[in-house]
Amino acid sequence: MPWVKYEDATAGDVVVELTATTLSLYYWQFNEGVTLHLAMLTVEVEEPDRKGRRQVRVMARPGAVGAGFRLKVPEHEWRRVDALLELVGPAQRALEPPVA
Repeated sequence: MPWVKYEDATAGDVVVELTATTLSLYYWQFNEGVTLHLAMLTVEVEEPDRKGRRQVRVMARPGAVGAGFRLKVPEHEWRRVDALLELVGPAQRALEPPVA
């Protein structure tokens, strides 16, 4: 499954991993992680701040129960992280049950 390791502007070294059913964030410094099921999440990306960092919010969809996490991606890491995030939508659509 695809994953990317980068130095987050707030959390330090992190790993973001996409599986067939989940998106996870692992904090290297704290040896812990947060995992959300693709059917329960939404991803919002903000425009770059004055230092070129983009904030990404991964959270439970409105009305769903669940946690979330924020990424603060430095400009030089954005292409790699964005490439992974681009896979989230197709992975979510693959989970949708067929229409009867």
